[in-house]
Order: sequence, then C-alpha cells, then structure tokens
Amino acid sequence: MRLRTHLRILAAVVTAALAALAAVGAVRELNRAGAVQDYADTLERLQQPSFALVTELQAERRMTALHWARGPVNAAQLGNQQALTDEAAFALRELADEAPDSAVRPPLEAALRGVSGLTGVRERAAERSGDRDEALEAYTRAIEQTIAVHIRVRAHNGSLAQGSRPLTALLQAGESLALQDTLLAGAKDGRLTAADHARFVQAVGVQRFAYGTLAGPLLPDGEKDRYDAVTDSKEWAEKTRIEDAVLGVSRASGSPVTLPAATAGWQETYEHLGPGLTGLATARIQALADDAEDRAGELRMTAYAIAAGGVLLVAIVLGTVLWISRAIVRRAEEVRSSALAVARRQLPQMIVRLQRGEDVDLSALPAQVAAADEFGEISNVVARLAEEVVEAARVVHEERYGFEKFAEGVTMRSVTLIFAVLRTLDELQHRYADTDPALLSELYELDHLTVRVRRQLENLLVLSGGAVTNPHTEPVHIANLIVDAAGESRGFAQVTKEFQAEAWVVPEVAGELTHLIAELIENATTYSPSGYEVFVRATHTATGVAIEVEDKGRAPENWYFEALNGRLLDVPPYAVLAKSSDQLGLFVVGQLAQRHGVRVTLQQGRFGGVLAVVLVPSALLTGAPEQLADRTPVRKPLPGRSGPRPAKRREPTAAGLVRREPARGGGPTGPVRPIDPAPGLAPARPADDGVPDPERRRPPAPATPAGPAAEPQPATAAVPAAPAAPEHVRPEEPLPVRVKKPHPEPAPRPAPRSLPDPTEELPVTATPQIATEPTPEAEPAPAPARPAARAGGLPQRVPGTSMAGQLRDGRRRPATAMDRRPLDSIESAFTQLQEALTDPEEDSDR
Repeated sequence: MRLRTHLRILAAVVTAALAALAAVGAVRELNRAGAVQDYADTLERLQQPSFALVTELQAERRMTALHWARGPVNAAQLGNQQALTDEAAFALRELADEAPDSAVRPPLEAALRGVSGLTGVRERAAERSGDRDEALEAYTRAIEQTIAVHIRVRAHNGSLAQGSRPLTALLQAGESLALQDTLLAGAKDGRLTAADHARFVQAVGVQRFAYGTLAGPLLPDGEKDRYDAVTDSKEWAEKTRIEDAVLGVSRASGSPVTLPAATAGWQETYEHLGPGLTGLATARIQALADDAEDRAGELRMTAYAIAAGGVLLVAIVLGTVLWISRAIVRRAEEVRSSALAVARRQLPQMIVRLQRGEDVDLSALPAQVAAADEFGEISNVVARLAEEVVEAARVVHEERYGFEKFAEGVTMRSVTLIFAVLRTLDELQHRYADTDPALLSELYELDHLTVRVRRQLENLLVLSGGAVTNPHTEPVHIANLIVDAAGESRGFAQVTKEFQAEAWVVPEVAGELTHLIAELIENATTYSPSGYEVFVRATHTATGVAIEVEDKGRAPENWYFEALNGRLLDVPPYAVLAKSSDQLGLFVVGQLAQRHGVRVTLQQGRFGGVLAVVLVPSALLTGAPEQLADRTPVRKPLPGRSGPRPAKRREPTAAGLVRREPARGGGPTGPVRPIDPAPGLAPARPADDGVPDPERRRPPAPATPAGPAAEPQPATAAVPAAPAAPEHVRPEEPLPVRVKKPHPEPAPRPAPRSLPDPTEELPVTATPQIATEPTPEAEPAPAPARPAARAGGLPQRVPGTSMAGQLRDGRRRPATAMDRRPLDSIESAFTQLQEALTDPEEDSDR
C-alpha cells in the first residue's frame, strides 16, 4: 500500500473520529435538552390539574370531618364538594393518558386509584357510619399520592433537581397545614381526641420544619421575598400563636384535649394564609418550568455549538492532516523520484559505462546535504548507497578487466602453443607422408582435433573480451567462409552446403564471423543423430545475406527458443555465465553477433530440428576483389589481429619453430550442393600471402632454391595475388551436377593406400561467364611448386599447393583439369577427400 493511501486512511480515521465525537456530544446535549423540555412541559401540564385535585381533596376532607362532627355542613354541600373533586380527578386522568414520561404515569395512576377508592368512604361519611379516622386517613393518602406526582417528576438536570426540593417542602408543608385545619374543624364539642391531638402535633412539626428548613432557605431571591412576606405577616404570627396554644394544652394520657379559646380565630387566619402559601408552591412550579425551558434552550444551543464546533474542528483537522500528508507525500515523492532516477537511469548508465571501461562523473549522482528531516536522511543514504554501488562496480570492473586481460594473455599463449603444435603436425605429416600412411591418417585426425581445441581457446578469448585472430586481408567469399567454418567443426562429414548467395565479407570481420558459424555448425552436428545431414545454406536477403544452419535432431519447446533468442539478442552479463557452464557456445555466438551487428535467431526447422539463421547485414559485405583492386586501400591491422602479410617473413617462436599464423581455411566438409556461380568468385584469401593454414594441415613452406620442379604438377592451390580471374579457367566449362552419396558408418580404418589431405584448401574460382559444356581433359601444365605423386600412390605434399589434382591423376582427368574447374568441381574434390577419410578401403579399390 502506498504512503499516500496510508495518509488518506489516517486522515479519514481522524476525521471520522472527530465527527463521531462531535455527533455524540451534540446528540447527548439534544437528548438532555429534550428531557429538560419534557420536564418543563410536565410541570406545566401537572400544575393546574394536580393542584386543583389536591385543593379539592383537602376541602372534601375538611367538610367530611365537619359533617362527621355534626358541624355546619349538610349532605348537599358535601355532595357538591365531592363532584368538584371528581371533576379534578377526571382532568388529571386525561393528563395521565397523555403523559409521555414513564416516570410520571405510575404516580398519576396511583393518585387516581386513591381517588377512586374514596367511594366507600363517602358513603360511610354521609351516613356517619364506620370509623371516622379511617375515612380521614383515606383522604390523606389520596392527597399524598397526588402530591407525590410532583415529587416523582425527574428533572434530568442538577440545578433543576436542586430547585425542586423547595417545591416538595412547600407541598408537604401545605398538606400538613391543611391537615391541621381539618383536625381543628373536626373537633367535636371543642375537644380533640388523643389521636387527633397527636396528629395535630405531628402535622405542626412537619409544617414548621418544611417551611423553616427545607423551603425558606432554598428558595431563590425573588421567591424568598414572597416567602418572607408571608411568614412575617400577622396572620402567620396568629397561626403560630394558635398552634402553640394547642400544643401547650396539658392533658392526661389517652384523654381528649379541650381546645383553648385561641383556636376560635384559626379559620379566619388559615383562610388568609392559604392563598399566599398556595401561591408560593405555584410560583415555585412555574419557576421550575421556566428554568427548565431556559435550560432546555441552553442545552439545545450547546448541542448546536458542539455540532458546529465539531464540524469546524473536523474541517481544521482534516485540512491540517491533508496539508501534512501532502507535505509528507511531496517529500516522499522527491526522495522516491531521486532514488528511482538513480536506480533506473543514472546507476545503470554508469555501470554500463564502467563495464565498457569508460570514466564516470560522480557529480551526476545526488549529493549528500544537511538532513533537515527523516526524508533528508533517506536521501543521503540513497546518495551514499549510489556512490558505494558505483565504487563497487568500478572495483568489480577493474578486477574483471584485470582477470580478462590475464585470461586473454594466457589464452593467446595457449593459442600460440596450439599454432606450434599444428606446425609440428604439418612437419610430421610431411615427414611420414610416404613411409607410414596409417600414422599419417592419425596425424590428420590429431590435426583436426587440435584445430577444434584452438577454437575452444578462441572461445575463451572471446569471453575474456579479446578478438579472434583474423588472417584475412582481402574480402572473403561467403562460400569460402562457410567452408572454413565447417572445417573447424566436429562431424564435418554430416555437413551439406548450399551456396545460393554471391557475396563477399569484409576481411576485418571474416575471422570472427567464421568462428560464429563454426560454433553453430558444431552445435548442429553435436545434437544431430549420427548419419543425418546438417544443412548449411547461404541466400540473399533484402538487408544482406542469410546463412542457415539446420539439423535433424529434436527441437526443444517454443519457450526454450524464446529464451535462447533473448540471450542472443541481449547477451547476458558474466554473472549469468558464472552460474552454469552450459551454453558457452551460445554465449560466444551472442558476443560475436553483438560485436558486429549480426542477428542470430533459433527456431524449429522444417525437419523437426533446430534452424539457426545468421543475418549478415549489408554493412559487413563488400564487392569482389576485382572491384576493390582499383582503390588499393591502405588497411591497418586490427588490434589483436594480423594485418596484410603477403611478403612478411615470420619470426620463429621461442622454441625455434616457425610461427604459425591463425589462418582459417576449409577443413573436411560434407557434400556441397551445386549452385549457379556468379561472376567475381575468388579464393577466400590470396594463395601467395605466405600464411600457412593450420586447419588444412599444411607444413611450413621450406626455403626452396630457384629453378623448376623435378616433375610438373597441376597448379590448383596457387592463385595469382592479383584479384583478376585466373587465365586457365575456361568460360565454356559447365557446372557439374553431383548426386550426393550416403555416408556409411565409420569402421576401423586400415592404413590407406592413397589418402588425400582432408583439409587441403581448394580454391574457389569463377569467371564472369561460366560454360555449360563439360571440361575436356588436358595435359598437365608445368608447376614448379607442385611435385608429382610418388610411386606408392601417396601424393607428395608441397606447402601452398593442393594434392587433390594428384589424387585424380589417371582416374577422371589430367592433373591440369583441377586448376581449371569451377566451384562445383572443387566441391566434388572435397567430397572425394571426405570419402577417402571415411572409407579408406573403398578409396583404395577405386
């Protein structure tokens, strides 16, 4: 998950948390405001009906007491009062049905049940039957249950609950004073029973405590003034005097109490105090309702403020978080961009340049600066790591370069030794050519194996960054190049060549291109079953020449082809090569192809095997030597390669051997398919360049005295140094058609009676016009450099000449015919050389 996403999640979480807190606070305040508002509404709804019911119940209780004491109250008056009580109870019942507060509904229902239970009491009071005290107690319970409705109403606010305490005291004090009035009014014959006197005393105590302790001190200032006005009045003083008089009457235990004469003014005093005391309770209820209204409004405003403040805080926090997040993301993007630029562009370019041996400018890397924050420290770490990587790459390159130079030097010394071995083999072949044919055959095989060893050493030279020694100083025909490559490969007897391209390769790349094709041919012959052909074709394309090497082995899967082609197109570094020693030839082919811009692709062939296609671009092609002769360019020898050396005298090696230059020639090859020759065909290199060819097992040219040879021989290998076509080639000679002969399986070979040189260079010559008639036989032309075949049938080898003509003497045509035939006749000679190697007995029987 990206840093930006993390910061967005953080901002969302913080914002959601703050919004939730603000919402919870606002909702809580709104709920409190609603509860307080419900309290105010309940007080306002209960004020009139409850007070009316209490007042009517108190009045009915007093009249019942008077009626029971046979006072001035008749049944009609009592009935009217009872009707007023029922009306007040009905109003309260309607309020109970609409009451939303579940805490108010139970006391309301209890008060209404108490009023309903007064039916029997009323009947007994009308008949003055039953217990008077029980009747009065029933009225008192109903009054107390009605007063309890106000007490059970919850304020849901501390200040309101504190303000409801004086209301409770006022209601209880008023009930006590009303009970005192009832007891005095019900005193029969001016005397109180002992129980009524005890109730009176208790009622006075409750009334005085409630007014003096619970109500008066707790009332607010405005209501306290009204309370003080009541308690400071003469009526209040008169009430207190009468109460004190009744309380001060002495009596015997259990005997009635005679009321003092002061009680005569009680009724008048109570009627004056009653409205004032009731007004205190009513004012307290209204004040509580008003306070509740105000408090509910404050709570609503608080809720709105919390909501608005929450929204503002969320906006501020969200903006701050986004600003900080953007700053963090911006700094992170700067560090990320710098790190990616270093990792993806600067470091790879520098490492590539270091791998090429070029100098790099470390100032292009990010510089270390004073770190102002953690991102600055990370930037410094990235810069430091980049410097360490470049330095490590420099050290690795220097070490690898040193090892490459060491490997190149050791390889060059080994190649030099191989050249010396090849020259020694040439000398041995020349020495035992007439005396021991079996040994000569084994020397040929050892010579060819040594050539392959030299090619493997040249692989190491390529892998170490060096260049394969190039002996060519003139353009090389594509046919000669393929013949040379086939001669360097194992299984050369399986190779079938088809030349359909008339092209010349520039001499500077001919050596390494030959090495590239030789690697592909050897890979094809290695993985082809024994006896199956490997086809090598050369054809023209729109962009150059395509050389195809196709075997008949088993092709891998398509994904494997893609992987191999990827390695050929983009050669992997040496670290990949170091993981496994497999496919070293593929690595060498990729290196050479990348070095010269040659494209090599592998695909499935037509016969189910592997088809390797080498696209040689036009930039590596040139005209025939005849076209280049007029320019007479001055060629500079390439580094690590031999330059033009036609007349250069070779210095002996440290061992005293004649130095063998790394020339490439056509080794033993398989059958060659005929083609239509094109004008300008010439040998791969001038025959008189004085450079011996190791692959063709040619001994070093000895110094011979001037003069003619002992016996004239056909001149087939000697070609004039001038690029013009040889004079002895006749235009009317046709290109013979050859039917390929299948190769038998190798068998133990005896000493051959007449064994040709399998790697003798056969010149590929042509003229602008090729005749279509067969070449007639001719008499051998004198050639001082070529001796005649010996009596034993084994040709005599002379440096710089070919023995193919000697092999054909007396069988197909005179010795001079070999020097006059076109390309296909020369290819036929290669076929005979191959057959002589593969089946000596058949060659001896011919």
